[in-house]
Amino acid sequence: MTASTEDPQGRYVRYAAPAPVEPDERAELRDTSDEDRRLHELCEDWAYWCHTRRYLGAPKPLNTNSIARWAAPMRATASVGRDGPVSDEIQRFNLAICAQPMGKGRQAFILYYLNRVRPVKKIADALGVSRKHVYTLIADYRRDAARGAAALGQVDVAA
Repeated sequence: MTASTEDPQGRYVRYAAPAPVEPDERAELRDTSDEDRRLHELCEDWAYWCHTRRYLGAPKPLNTNSIARWAAPMRATASVGRDGPVSDEIQRFNLAICAQPMGKGRQAFILYYLNRVRPVKKIADALGVSRKHVYTLIADYRRDAARGAAALGQVDVAA
């Protein structure tokens, strides 16, 4: 929809309607399966666990590129609240994340969950991909890490 008026010099000026607002990040999760939602919650729990239990081997937040200045990580202080749970599932998930190779998927995952970089456009610009592709990278990495954690769980049970 456009509106038109004349400016003081008598020229005809048209004004366009504002661009539609992009859907928030939660909209990406609405179209996912229950398993993806569960994995997202596991990743959120893992990030909280990492910020409260650093001595158990959580990966360091990425500080290698300029995107780290936009990060707003949680701090392991009284403002964070109670310590994260001591969970064998989260520990296996952490080991699986540490074992994954460093690529765009891992960078996007760490920046999104551990460094808390928002909006996702900043991650997309830093990695040179689209915003939608960032969500795809994060989801794929999340599934790969969950499969690795499940494999570690099977080895643990067998031992």
